[in-house]
Amino acid sequence: MSASWAEWTAPHTPGEIVGAYDALAGDYDEMFEGPRSLAEDDTIRAWIGRVEGRVLDVGCGTGHAARILDIPPDDYLGVDPSQEMVRQARLRSPGHRFRVGGVRASGDVFDTVLSLYGSLGHDACLGCTLNAITLHTNPGARFVGMFFGQGSKGRSRVDSHGIPRWIVRDPLGLARLFTLRGWGIEWVRGFGAWWRDHEEGALSRLGWRAMFAAERHLSRPEDSYHYVVSARKRA
Repeated sequence: MSASWAEWTAPHTPGEIVGAYDALAGDYDEMFEGPRSLAEDDTIRAWIGRVEGRVLDVGCGTGHAARILDIPPDDYLGVDPSQEMVRQARLRSPGHRFRVGGVRASGDVFDTVLSLYGSLGHDACLGCTLNAITLHTNPGARFVGMFFGQGSKGRSRVDSHGIPRWIVRDPLGLARLFTLRGWGIEWVRGFGAWWRDHEEGALSRLGWRAMFAAERHLSRPEDSYHYVVSARKRA
């Protein structure tokens, strides 16, 4: 399976993908504890800025985005198809709401939609999910999501678990998925793949943050590990 803007890395079923994340859930947050990961969180937080209104977190995992962005519990709903991820999220953030399922499980409309750390990159029917996001958002709503670039091949933290994902060949093609559905692109930024070749402790948290800031406009698919897309739904 492939598209003009991306390729799908493996012929897995949705059930197999969910099963792989169920197996990862107990140790998942350990991926975010080193100085590099903390600096990545700092950079994402700075890029996103203020999170407005009611927030839907798609592929929320253990609720990491709610914690790093300090989203008020009353304004937040996280959805994830992995029951184990949702169980861990409820343990880590008991004041926030989490549901097992996809966007349609939210049953509401939102002002901000997040999908960080490549969650939507594992969605085999990405277009279907973007349609659902469009349906469940208010005019003027904002979307911020992260997608895997070509530089992630063989470097992903979940590669060893055999979890397939979309690999973006053309960031402009990725942007068109949104514009065709009535969203305007605010910006597309990249994290380079080079940093996966270095140990977590190679730099301090501040050092990693400076390196990420220097490459914020990275756009070459062969260099990018993650693309971060910010889009605004037209009124």
